[in-house]
Parts: sequence; structure tokens; C-alpha cells
Amino acid sequence: PRRRHLLVAEPPRERALVLARHPGDDAEPIGALSIAYIIATTAVDLASELERKSEEEEFERASIELMRSRAKLQPLKTNLPQVLASRLSRLADMVHERGEQVEALRYQMDAAAILRKTHRGHPKNAKILWSLVRVLNELGALYSAQDKDKDALQTYEEANETAKGLPGEGARTRLITMGNYAQLLGRLDKVKNARSIAQSAYVLAKKILEKKASEARIVEDTASAGLRYARLLRARPGAKRGKARKVARAEQERLKSLASPISNRGKRIRNGLVKLLKELR
Repeated sequence: PRRRHLLVAEPPRERALVLARHPGDDAEPIGALSIAYIIATTAVDLASELERKSEEEEFERASIELMRSRAKLQPLKTNLPQVLASRLSRLADMVHERGEQVEALRYQMDAAAILRKTHRGHPKNAKILWSLVRVLNELGALYSAQDKDKDALQTYEEANETAKGLPGEGARTRLITMGNYAQLLGRLDKVKNARSIAQSAYVLAKKILEKKASEARIVEDTASAGLRYARLLRARPGAKRGKARKVARAEQERLKSLASPISNRGKRIRNGLVKLLKELR
């Protein structure tokens, strides 16, 4: 109850916001910014918990202002641009949810620009690389949602090329990236390229599965990759219906290995396979 008073009581809420935005003329500005940032991010979490969206967004903006200032004061701290980009992406999600698509795109583009620059300065830093790939995927999704197909395609292509540099533990992120890219290529009737990417993604999914066969999420990833590849095998030109049927049946069998109850995602994949196999009869 005491934590909730930060948002429920108006004066404390206002004081927190003032502290967050104006940490003061402290002799140690980094320390002052750090304290203010903690206040702002705590308020973001509390607002989210209380489902007070306008205040959550207000404090998120304050958090971004503070982190941007810290990043300028501590240019050698490579984690700060990653945190800043992550918060910008979060703000993009918030404003997109209330229908502000242009504004959401601007924040996501800002996040991508920050991480591109950071990656150029630290090309071997795997965490920066992973953050960049994640943000590029989110940016591509925003472009696609706004029917900016050319921009979406370029962004997913960049994400796909960038993801090739991810280390082993980033394999699933690379798989998701390849799936996004293949799906958009297919939607744009670039079937040959889409099929090639989908095939590579399916091969990667099965490699990941070899190491994590007991994880339901990985089984679903593989079945999803197989479903996407099978759909593209069915597509014209150059349809290969027999091969599509073989892949779909294999993934249908694979899903049977999942313990009940199957997840909603697993059900969607299973239903997609059933529908595809009916079409391939």
C-alpha cells in the first residue's frame, strides 16, 4: 500500500516527476541523474501495475530524458545506449497502442539509430548486436503494420544480415528474424527468395531443437518454421506440393510430442498444419 501512494497521492507523484526531470545542480551530476532515473523507472513500473497508462507514459518519457543525459556524460558505458534504446522501444509500443503510429515509428527509428551507431563503435559486442537485431525486428514490424512495405523489407533485410553475426546463444533471435523476413517476402510475392530464407530458417530451427528438444517453445518454433516453409513450397511459381506435404506431416507429428495442455501458440500452429494438409490433398 505504501508503494502505491507514490501514484495515488497527487503531491508525491508530482514531486517524483519533478525530481526525475530536474535532478538539480548536484556537484556529481551522474549520481543525481542515477537517483532521478531510479525514481522515474520505479514510477513507470508502479503506473503499469496500477494500469494508469497516461502516467506510465509520462514517467517513461522522463526516464528516456534522464538516460539520454547519462549516456552523453558516460560515453564509454556501452550498456547505456542499449538501455536507452530499450526504453524508446517501450515508449513506441505505448504510443502505438493508443493509435499514434507516426510517433511510434519515430521512437523506434531513434532506438535503431542509437544502436547502429553503438554497434559501429563496438562491432564485437554480442549484447549490442542482439539489441540491434531485436529493435530492427520491431521497426520492421511497425513499417509493415503501416503498409510501408519497401521500408519494412529493407529493415528486415538489414536485421537478417545483422543477425548472422549473433553467437550461438542468439540462434533463436536469428530464427525469429529469418521468419519475419521470409514472411514479408512471401506476402510481397517474392516467392523464390522467401522460400530460400524459409528453408534456411527451418534448417536452423531443427539444429536448435537438437540441443533443446525438451523445451516446448523450441518444438513450437520448429513446427512454426516448418509450416512457413511448407506454405512457401506450395506457392507458385515453382510449387512443390509433394515436398510441402512431407514437411507439414513431419511437423504435425512433431507437435504430438508436446505434453497436454498444448499452448495457444501450439494450437494455432497445429490448426495451420491441418488446414494446409487439407489444401494439399
